[in-house]
Amino acid sequence: MLAIAATASAVQSAVLCKKKKSGVVVIRDACRKKETKIDLGQFGAAGPPGAPGAPGGPGSPGSQGPMGPALVVKDASGTLVGVVTSIPHLDGALNVIQVTVARQVGDAVVMLDADASGFLQCGTTNSYSYIRNLYYTTSDCSGAPFLAADAAPTLAAVACLDPTTHLAYYPTGTGTSLAPVAYRAITVSGLGGCQPTSGAASYYAPASTLDLAALGLVPPFHVEGP
Repeated sequence: MLAIAATASAVQSAVLCKKKKSGVVVIRDACRKKETKIDLGQFGAAGPPGAPGAPGGPGSPGSQGPMGPALVVKDASGTLVGVVTSIPHLDGALNVIQVTVARQVGDAVVMLDADASGFLQCGTTNSYSYIRNLYYTTSDCSGAPFLAADAAPTLAAVACLDPTTHLAYYPTGTGTSLAPVAYRAITVSGLGGCQPTSGAASYYAPASTLDLAALGLVPPFHVEGP
C-alpha cells in the first residue's frame, strides 16, 4: 500500500516521487535526490487526454524542388544551360539550329542565344547579324559603360557576348535618361574602338557582365524536352 502526501501544488504537479528511505510518496514537479519517480502506468492508471499544445513556430525552408516540365538546353555533361524561351532560327528542313535560353544570374534573368556549338557571339547568328553598343559619358570611353534599355521594368535582359573575353554584357535595372558622348561596338572581333556619338538623350542602364567561361559549360549543347 502506498502512502501519498499531497501538497498545495498537486494540481500543477506532474510526477509522483517515492522517498527511498521511508517509502512515502509525494507529488512534486520533479523528484529530488533520494527519491524515485513512480510510473503510474504500472498501476493501470491513465488520466484523460490533455489539452492540445500551442502550435509550433514555422519550420526552416525546405530544399528547392526539381525543375518543372520545360524545354531546356544542357551541355555535354548534362548540366543545365538554360530554359528555352524561343526558337528564332530553323534550317531549310525546319530543323531547330538555334534557340534563345533564359538563365538566372543573381537577381536578373538573362537571355542568351545558343546553338549546338555553344553560346553565339554578339554580331553573328545563323541567319542575321546585329551589334550592340556600350555607351559612355566620357569622350575616351573610360568609366562605367551603359546599354540601351527600356524606361519601364522588363522581365529579362538580353545579353551580348564578346567572344574574345567570353563576357556577356546585359543591362541591369530600368533605363534612365542619359546623353552619352561615345560608344564601343560589341562585335565578333571583340570591343571596337572608342567612337564619338551624337549625344542625343535616350534611355540607358548600367552594363553588367556574365563570365560565360566561368560557368564551365561544355559543348556540344543539346535540347531536352519535359
